[in-house]
Amino acid sequence: MNFPRRWKTTAIYSAMILILGLTAFTYGLARLDGSEEAVNGVAGVVNSVEGAVNGVEEVETVNPEITITQGPDTNLPVPQKCVGDFPSPVQIEPLRGVGNYYSENLKAYLFHAGADYPQAEGAMIRATHGGKVTYAGADPILGQKVEIDCGENWRVVYGGIENLRVKTGDEIKENDIVGQVGYYSGADGISDRTQLHYEVWKGNEAQVQ
Repeated sequence: MNFPRRWKTTAIYSAMILILGLTAFTYGLARLDGSEEAVNGVAGVVNSVEGAVNGVEEVETVNPEITITQGPDTNLPVPQKCVGDFPSPVQIEPLRGVGNYYSENLKAYLFHAGADYPQAEGAMIRATHGGKVTYAGADPILGQKVEIDCGENWRVVYGGIENLRVKTGDEIKENDIVGQVGYYSGADGISDRTQLHYEVWKGNEAQVQ
């Protein structure tokens, strides 16, 4: 256990004072006994203790008390990513969100893994989170898409992109441009307008933004 320096100094002084008291008592007895050898021996002890006290005083004068401030605890857990770290790249209501929907073309229910946002053709799309581009190119459903590995098993997908500004293997930062909005054939029932398709994944589970 570490005690403050001033506590240690006080303890040293107290011990030395006690030693001096006992030594002085012994010194008095030695003088009464009349033995010159005993007197000189006790006197030497007194001088040694006084020298030690003086040494402590000099150390205290040369080295004033230093207050040590403990730094931040580096063992605190690092916050984990959550879906809130992957906001929508555009601030507008989606045409379709994550979930099942009925396809008029296929006459069946399908699962929609992302959200479709109406956007003007050519609108610049910026990354909502930095990471490594694991794919940038053609997709049979999304037209052209960009997929980004964001770490901690999170990834995002941008579909309906034209004029890609990134390529597979690129390291990108938040707000970097990934491409421009275009058409994509997979927008079942609403493919007659330009839109951005955006997906957020945690492992193999599509997330609802």
